[in-house]
Amino acid sequence: MDKILMRKGESKVITFTVTDDETEDPIDVSLTTCTFKVKKSVLDTDVVITKGDADFDKSNGNEGLLHVEIKPVDTQDIEEADYTGELKIVFDDGSIDKSQEIMLVIEEPIND
Repeated sequence: MDKILMRKGESKVITFTVTDDETEDPIDVSLTTCTFKVKKSVLDTDVVITKGDADFDKSNGNEGLLHVEIKPVDTQDIEEADYTGELKIVFDDGSIDKSQEIMLVIEEPIND
């Protein structure tokens, strides 16, 4: 699981690389429907950040790349802690891939 450090109120683009588990070749994700949700833990029901399909940049989707921006407003009001983020991809045929998880570490900004 990748670990990404963010300061509260910071903007960051997260890039996911989607590959075939066996061949490790990129999977074309340009015509998929994607969501990204961040929670305190996998078992938690409270979602603190949600990104829908329209929030994803799929311009390199044919290379298996998905980009989603976490904006300052997304992190400014959540507490400093470690969070679990999950990418869900729904393909044209209805199959679902939910294997992409990251740890999002939110910290207070450094004061001048």
